[in-house]
Amino acid sequence: MPDGTPPCNTTADEISRVVRQRRSVRHFTDEELAREQILDLVREASWAPSGGNDQPWAVTALAPPAARVVRERFEMRGWHALVPKLASIQERAAGRDLDPEGSVRSTLGRIADDALTRGAPWLLLVHTIDSPIEEAWVLRMHAALERQVPARELPTLGEMRATYGPVKEGVTFASAICFAYALCLAAEARGIASCIQHTLLPFRDEIARIHGLIPDGRILQTAVLVGRADPADASNVRARQEAQRRPVEVLFAEPLE
Repeated sequence: MPDGTPPCNTTADEISRVVRQRRSVRHFTDEELAREQILDLVREASWAPSGGNDQPWAVTALAPPAARVVRERFEMRGWHALVPKLASIQERAAGRDLDPEGSVRSTLGRIADDALTRGAPWLLLVHTIDSPIEEAWVLRMHAALERQVPARELPTLGEMRATYGPVKEGVTFASAICFAYALCLAAEARGIASCIQHTLLPFRDEIARIHGLIPDGRILQTAVLVGRADPADASNVRARQEAQRRPVEVLFAEPLE
């Protein structure tokens, strides 16, 4: 076992239980988690995979009073921005097209009943380092590669630029999401409820400016609510009882020439 790797005696059945029982919870009790519990979740999630093992993530942890300020400022706007998508889901479930007014009215009701956060969760803002590779460095490395590797193995300059541009952005975002999901699994294993909050992303620049929540040079990638689930809440009960997953299509490729 490599140095620094924590011992783990967890069985496959225990891991399966945590993965299958995790639910997105938005209705919490007023019980506040201790700061040490938040640190414990973050330490556990730091073992999530990341591209190139960059581990680009950091967390701004907002205790419930501060989290409420951010939620009240942005949560409703975020859900309203999602109304077109949510309305289409409602229409598919109903099996028919609804008039726009009726569709929006039904969607707003569902948001009010199930989606808006209640109680006193923490809000963990997950942000990553933005460290661009200079063009001059890419050019020098490409020239050195060109002298040392076969032509069929040499990426074009355009491919290298993409690797350190949109591809790198995608890999960094994927790493942050792996970290956020690891936070959720670590929470579930400890009886703590969680919910990833992508609805805040349209306001990432505005959130970054609020009291310096996101340090300069970092990008808000997602956020996670963590707290104690309200066991009597109807939406939480439905989430446990009605949860299901569609079968995943798996395509096995034929041998390649």
